[in-house]
Amino acid sequence: LTKYSFGPTEVPRWQRDNFPQVDYEEFEYIRRNVPNTRAVAYVIFGLNENVKYNGKTVSGVPITAATEEIAAIDDIKVEAGRFFAEAESVNGNPVVVLGNTLASNLFDTENPVGKTVRIFGRKLTVIGVLKKYGEGFGDSPDEKGFVPANFVRTFTTGGTGGIPGAVVLSPEKG
Repeated sequence: LTKYSFGPTEVPRWQRDNFPQVDYEEFEYIRRNVPNTRAVAYVIFGLNENVKYNGKTVSGVPITAATEEIAAIDDIKVEAGRFFAEAESVNGNPVVVLGNTLASNLFDTENPVGKTVRIFGRKLTVIGVLKKYGEGFGDSPDEKGFVPANFVRTFTTGGTGGIPGAVVLSPEKG
C-alpha cells in the first residue's frame, strides 16, 4: 500500500500525486485491525546508500528499511546470525542484516556478525547475513541490506528519498 500505483489504474496521475504517503501510524492501525493477515510490514522503499567497513565502501546498496515482518513476507533466510527482532524494530536499533554478496564484498572471509559498518553516515552492528540466493526473478537479496524502519525514522521525516508503504501478506488459501 503506497500512494503510487504499480499497475494500471483509472485514477489520473495528478490525483495520485496528491494522495498522502502511508505513515507508520496507519501501518500500526492496519496491523491491529485488519483481520486474516499473516503479516503486515512497514517498509521504506527505494533507499540506496554507501556501506562502509574498514576502509572498504560498496556504493549504491539497496537498503530495505522495514519492520521485522518483512522477513516472513519476503521469506528471508539467514545463513549466519539472525534477522532483527520485533523489539529491535520497534526501538529503531542500529542493526543491519547483510545480503550474502554484500557481506562478501565488505568482509571477504571475515565473519561480519558483531562487526560495525557505516550506513546513512551512522554506525550499525551487523547481526546477520542472508543465505546466497543467486540470480532469479526480481531483485536478489544478495546485494541488499535490511535495517529497522524505525532506525531510519529516528533521523529523517521522509527526507530519505524513500517511499513509505505497508506490505500485507494475505492468508494462505485452502
